[in-house]
Amino acid sequence: MTARMVSGVWVATPAEVIECYRPRQEFIAEPLWGQIRPLTTQATTAAQHASVEAALAAVRATAQFLAWATREEIPLTAERVFRSEHVERYIATQTWRMTPASRSTRRSHLRRVARAATKAAPWPQPERPYARTTPMLAPLTAQEENSFWEAVRAQPSPLWERRLKALMVLGLGAGLPSREALTVTIRDHFRVSTVDARLWLIELPDRQVPIDHRYVSLAQELSEFDHEEPLVGPFRRDAKNPMAVLTEGIAMPPGQRSLRMTQFRTTWMKRVLERDVRISEFQAMSGIASAKTLETIAPFIDLRAERSEWLLKGAGL
Repeated sequence: MTARMVSGVWVATPAEVIECYRPRQEFIAEPLWGQIRPLTTQATTAAQHASVEAALAAVRATAQFLAWATREEIPLTAERVFRSEHVERYIATQTWRMTPASRSTRRSHLRRVARAATKAAPWPQPERPYARTTPMLAPLTAQEENSFWEAVRAQPSPLWERRLKALMVLGLGAGLPSREALTVTIRDHFRVSTVDARLWLIELPDRQVPIDHRYVSLAQELSEFDHEEPLVGPFRRDAKNPMAVLTEGIAMPPGQRSLRMTQFRTTWMKRVLERDVRISEFQAMSGIASAKTLETIAPFIDLRAERSEWLLKGAGL
């Protein structure tokens, strides 16, 4: 590896970079550095960078992020501070002077460190569910969504009825992707708000998701089953695509060939965004930080053109 000087010391390995790094005093004062250094070094080391330059960029980004988090009074524990919503707020408020490319690089460094540093609330691996080669599935129409309600009572057995109900709650009601939907249990994830008993929540490691009020009745019906097993019921965890195996026995509504959780999720996204939810609130509920996803879902959101309502909203009238 190529040696370089870091904080007055010649270093040749990523480990030496992280050990020797000291931020400039005008950016992070010594007392603050002493407070954040243990987590900075621990988290950056966990990311296992292969080069001196990558390790230096990562430890610098992590130190600046944790310094900001301290000023924001965010608890300095890995599981509390390295959350998507905190990283995105830091990027939005503290890196606006950077070029788009530098801002993107800073975000990538923080996401890599965050994934490596968290265990109880792990970050998902980078996904490309709506890449250009895989167009976003259009949300269900109101009629198509209603057809799934009609299909609930037409299932061939109680097991399949339970599975369809659960997937409707988790997908259409809460917008969860397949990987999360398969893990939800009543005991570990379902909560009733103490503020309003009508508000049912799914509590995930990194966020809380409100269940659409229309689907709370189905969630209540599912409470008769074992609270410790997955809401969807038993399924083959060793299958290459567990969700596909789990859904293949569901009797579909007329005109629907298959149940796709990605389409359930985009249907939920559209509904939530049409309710005047703020972007930061939507990101906190959905776990989505990608601007590309918001750009892709935007054409499906109805424009309130009648009586220029959208313009009045924009003007605060």
